[in-house]
Amino acid sequence: MTTTLTTPCRPHAHQLAEALARSRDDVALIVAGQSFPLPQEALDALAAAAREIGAGRTVEVIPTDKLLTTGQAAAHLGVSRTYMVALLDRDELPSERPGSHRRVKLSDVLGYKERRRNRRRTGLSALAQLDEELDLNR
Repeated sequence: MTTTLTTPCRPHAHQLAEALARSRDDVALIVAGQSFPLPQEALDALAAAAREIGAGRTVEVIPTDKLLTTGQAAAHLGVSRTYMVALLDRDELPSERPGSHRRVKLSDVLGYKERRRNRRRTGLSALAQLDEELDLNR
């Protein structure tokens, strides 16, 4: 199941994001008079969604075990479908073949994205340290 939230919610999204930022303790969802306390992870996700909607962007809530096409996975990573297929061919991400086409779990795509981000940060830190050691900003 994928749930898409769009801009009709926008006027109240800013208010919700601000309210969540001010009151991070004891936030509950009330449905039909019954109160359900929200864990911190849910609050963080709700606040992030409210900020995105408030900025006019669409938000999708997708289960992490959802299988994506190679094109969808490529879009999540901001790469071409051809590059995505090359990543799969090099076994940098696991994939499944439920039929004739490959599918990739969203959780694997998000994990790869995080590993890529960490590699970039490490590389940038190493460059900054080298720059300092060589005093290139004279």
